[in-house]
Amino acid sequence: MEAAHAAGFDGMGCDLSPAVCERVTKRTGLPIHCGSVEALPNGAFGVVAMHHVLEHVDDPVGFLGGVRRVLAPGGIVHIAVPNPACWEARFSGWPGYAAYHLSYFGARTLTAAVKRAGLATVLDGDP
Repeated sequence: MEAAHAAGFDGMGCDLSPAVCERVTKRTGLPIHCGSVEALPNGAFGVVAMHHVLEHVDDPVGFLGGVRRVLAPGGIVHIAVPNPACWEARFSGWPGYAAYHLSYFGARTLTAAVKRAGLATVLDGDP
């Protein structure tokens, strides 16, 4: 969010935790929506960046559907999640495994969830 703001983009964070929202706003001065994606307006965002969010959600497909709803036509969602299929995950102590992660996604399962939510996919190397 800070990098996007520094590059001249308007942005807004979103989190369910009032403590997190307050801390981020205090530290960055940037606006944070403290609540669910469902409470955001339809078609309000050209870009939604979700970095290490989806693995914490109890209904990933439903959540992605809500994200699709808040996207403007032609909008882009950027999703980053821990990948249990990566080579580092073969070693004990890989930090991607955590008790508070509700789901794990490899490329195939993330693509399936995105498509089930009504979003199109563009993976590294896709046109």
